[in-house]
Amino acid sequence: MSFDSISSVATGCFPRRARTITAPDEAHNYMVTVYMHCFNPENKDDCVCVDLHKRSTTEELIEKVISMRQDIAGQSAEQFDIYEMMVTPDGQASKERRLDRDEYPVAVQLIWSRMPGGERTISNYRFVFRHKGTRTGSACTRFGSSETASTIDSFLARFLHQPSDREYADLCMLPELTEQTLLDNLKDRFNSGHIYTYIGPILVAVNPFSFFPIYNPKYARLYSQSRKLGSLPPHIFAIADVTYHNMLRIKESQCVVISGESGKGSRACSTETSLLNAGPVLEAFGNAVTHQNNNSSRFGKFIKINYRENGMVSGANVEIYLLEKSRIISQAQGERNYHVFYYLLEGASEEDRSKYFLLKPQDYHYLNKHEQFSPEGVNEKYEFERLRRAMSSVGFNERTQSTMFGLISAVLLLGNISFVKRYGYHSDENAYIENEEIVDLVAQLLNIKSEALTQALTMKRHVMKTETVVTRYSVPEAINTRDAMAKCLYNALFHWIVLRINQALMRKRHI
Repeated sequence: MSFDSISSVATGCFPRRARTITAPDEAHNYMVTVYMHCFNPENKDDCVCVDLHKRSTTEELIEKVISMRQDIAGQSAEQFDIYEMMVTPDGQASKERRLDRDEYPVAVQLIWSRMPGGERTISNYRFVFRHKGTRTGSACTRFGSSETASTIDSFLARFLHQPSDREYADLCMLPELTEQTLLDNLKDRFNSGHIYTYIGPILVAVNPFSFFPIYNPKYARLYSQSRKLGSLPPHIFAIADVTYHNMLRIKESQCVVISGESGKGSRACSTETSLLNAGPVLEAFGNAVTHQNNNSSRFGKFIKINYRENGMVSGANVEIYLLEKSRIISQAQGERNYHVFYYLLEGASEEDRSKYFLLKPQDYHYLNKHEQFSPEGVNEKYEFERLRRAMSSVGFNERTQSTMFGLISAVLLLGNISFVKRYGYHSDENAYIENEEIVDLVAQLLNIKSEALTQALTMKRHVMKTETVVTRYSVPEAINTRDAMAKCLYNALFHWIVLRINQALMRKRHI
């Protein structure tokens, strides 16, 4: 048996190609029954029985059928095709395929008996003779009586050939699924104000770069009553509700993977409030403007929410991964540093500006490497107040917030420390700080001594057996040390923020 035939037997589907089959009697012929135009279980007389050799091709079978039928006698074999059709016991055509011109129909017929089910399976397969101009979908199928007759054509017209100008809330329903039709459908829905689209159980979100009033208690109640995905227009609330009820129903943990650029959430109380307000805090310290997104997350996070058996939230935990530390000291053209730097510089009061020694964004080396700009539609003063409210809700009091903002200012001022080369006794590339007044400001914000900070930025220690040798950095080494310190400070602050958020999300008896 050929490879294609064997694979067809194994899968229980049509054989893709049946060209050869081994038989003990090469001269033996087989009776092949061919039904005309369509298969009708109630009219089994509309067929021809052809005596065919197992090496006879589809082309030869067509020629023999033409010679045996007066209504098509004299016509060319090129005008007709032979189809292999699989039917159910009640006459419903479930599958069909066109035989190639050089395929062996007898070999195909012999394979039927080798399909799962043995000899009983043979009655489920038929050869159908059709005019080449007839589409495959026009084969008539009877369901019981003649009154219930339908055509595959009507099925295709009704369910598959949808209007091209129609939007589909589920991309799986597209009549033709290609990259272009997928993108066109997403674009049409976006232009109609629909930013969410399903791909089966997957939700695709298109960032509108503007506020949509679809994240409020009204929508939350609406989707919490749905229970079934697809019964309402696509929404992130629908995914959350289905996941939540699956967890309660099957008593197993659920996981939602969010891949792509980050977005925004909504509001809700107690542990839920802390979890929701943690979002703006993490976004301010971990998100930035990029070419693709005005609020792009520059770190990975995994949020685990714990529930009681009655469905109430009992606690949560946030884990973060791979903060983009290089963004702290430099950004690409058209991108910005982390949001919190700009929120602080634009939203701080005059008292805070004096307290934290704040300058304008263009006066910081870490921010002024490219032309300054503000994202369209973003009010950074409002965002700063929103951040402070969220921080208070999570558990950061005024004193803690003051320390955090002082550290952020220190990170920015570190970038303004410059170095000069001076000739020394041992080396001609010794690095010295050029603007020591900036060092004094940074030391004051970090609550350390200026001398200690100066030594950390300009000197390195080598331990050699029983003695320690202190040498000065070169200017490039000092710059790298300065930048590494800035990145280390900000990274430590970010991880400490996550730690404090997790403490706020834990149940009180666990703290």
